[in-house]
Amino acid sequence: MKNYLRTFLAKNQLPSGGYESVSSIHKDIIQGKPRCTVFFPALILSALADDIHPNIESVKQNLTSFLLKNRSRGWTWNYWDREATEYSELPYPDDADDTFCTLGALYKMDPGLLDGKTLGTIVTALTQIESREGGPYKTWYSKDANWQDIDVAVNANIAHFLSMQSIDLPNLNKLIETSITQASLSSPYYPHNIPIAYFIAHWYRGPQSKKLADIILLSQKPNGSWGNAQDTACAVSSLMRLQPGTKHIKQAIAWLHSHKKACTKPYPFCLDPVDKGQKSYAGSGALTAALCLEALNMYQLHDMKSTSTPQPTKTSQIYKSIVASTKELLAHEPPKIKRIFNQTLSQLTEESSDTSIVLLPLMFNQSLKRTCNKALVMHLCKANLLGWIAYTLYDDVFDGDSTAEVIPVANICLRHVTQIYLTQTNQAFHQEFIRIMNIVDAANMWEMTHCRNIQSSPKYDPVELLANKSLGHALGPLTLIHSQGYSTDSREYRALLTFFIQYITARQLGDDAHDWEEDLQKEHISPVVAMLLQSVHKKNSQELRAHYWEKTILDVCEQIEYHINKAREALLDCTFLQSTEPFEQLLTKLTLMTQKTRKEREKSVEFMKGLSFR
Repeated sequence: MKNYLRTFLAKNQLPSGGYESVSSIHKDIIQGKPRCTVFFPALILSALADDIHPNIESVKQNLTSFLLKNRSRGWTWNYWDREATEYSELPYPDDADDTFCTLGALYKMDPGLLDGKTLGTIVTALTQIESREGGPYKTWYSKDANWQDIDVAVNANIAHFLSMQSIDLPNLNKLIETSITQASLSSPYYPHNIPIAYFIAHWYRGPQSKKLADIILLSQKPNGSWGNAQDTACAVSSLMRLQPGTKHIKQAIAWLHSHKKACTKPYPFCLDPVDKGQKSYAGSGALTAALCLEALNMYQLHDMKSTSTPQPTKTSQIYKSIVASTKELLAHEPPKIKRIFNQTLSQLTEESSDTSIVLLPLMFNQSLKRTCNKALVMHLCKANLLGWIAYTLYDDVFDGDSTAEVIPVANICLRHVTQIYLTQTNQAFHQEFIRIMNIVDAANMWEMTHCRNIQSSPKYDPVELLANKSLGHALGPLTLIHSQGYSTDSREYRALLTFFIQYITARQLGDDAHDWEEDLQKEHISPVVAMLLQSVHKKNSQELRAHYWEKTILDVCEQIEYHINKAREALLDCTFLQSTEPFEQLLTKLTLMTQKTRKEREKSVEFMKGLSFR
């Protein structure tokens, strides 16, 4: 099947490197006019970019050349092939939809095609069509009053390309999420919602991902298809990105295999420009073939990974047991409390592959020279999960992302944490537990009081204050060594506490460095935002962004490295450990993150040199 599609694509490629599409007033595209666009070749290249089969390589290279030949001096693209008759007979301005579909395809093919200067040129052009700073963006590169619309599909394609550059714009996320929650994936440029969902699914992994998948699944037919091969392939690829394990995908793949010829026919993908007052549907047999090939490749890759996945390890079984027993704790609470709790539990444990927060006491116990009681370790793991849920809910309220109705759920979780520590630890540790919980509460109060006003940046002095809010993370390991006879004022206990303070500080600085623009927009003054605001006089976003990448990020990386070294020094006094390897791995992960950030910084500085304001 896949070789059949590759052969079709090779045989039907035009000498120019592009592909013909069909424009028809009929939805089934039985008859129509042949067209030469940039749009369809861009989508075809994007769908083929990850196919490494040698039979498709020349097709991709020809497509790349075709697309590069069609760019403007400002790195924008038109819907039409600039050498096609339609370019002069049905003239349209260059637009962001074709531009960012093309840029995304080129970047997937070879990131080296877009150097820093070129990326700067692209962003400069993008700022000319922003409805406000940070988007959303207008569709057309034109100042004419007739070309000022804002479209969800177009902005989804812009966001996809920006995500490849590690740029996340909250305004675009909000536009997309509003469209998903309102089930309004509609556009004047597309005949139905499947192409729009396909564009969004390329990059969006936010809280409405499941809702997006549900919207796609609503239009699946009883036979497993979405009505035709093109839409079935788009739906499969989208679901593979959103919910790869769903049973609906297997049925759709079987349908594609049993409808081989349908996989090379044109179907309505977008709406062509109006010609003589008539709306036209545009499709391409080559696009259908490329989309089917993409879907089949993605499914096969996932299937291979699934069949080669090892049996669950003992650790993963323990993790599942802890999650299940934690869920049981609130099984008899009122329905609304149970619903909020279960949603948060699922969000934290199912959407993240990181089990280290919950299993930290287990990992720590396995590293000790003398291991502790297994029952105690399991209780402490459960306390970590409950605390994680509680403070996630509190943070959502503090940050304005949730309402006060979640607070009772957080309170119940925290009471369970308290009960675990007061019943599972000895009397001597109770005061230490209360002391650390008081530190956490004081840190939250300090943040709400001092870190929500952009006009008065707080002083994180010392910066280790940053760790206080998450110091409960250390309670499990501290409990375990205390149970072995190390008092709270012993050198070994203080060394372990110091390790966690330094590690948490470094990790939080890394998180804040990643989220600085979103924090600034919300007026949440993290230490990274504070460092930036205190060193820049002009507070416009361009100056802030330039200074951040030129100077602030280097200072942040130096601070992270300082705290990593301090944490490593503290480990030397943790003589109760049989092996420090698990904790060295935590520190190494932060070191690698910092190295990656420095490389991203070099790219961003070069990128900004191409911006017009520079």
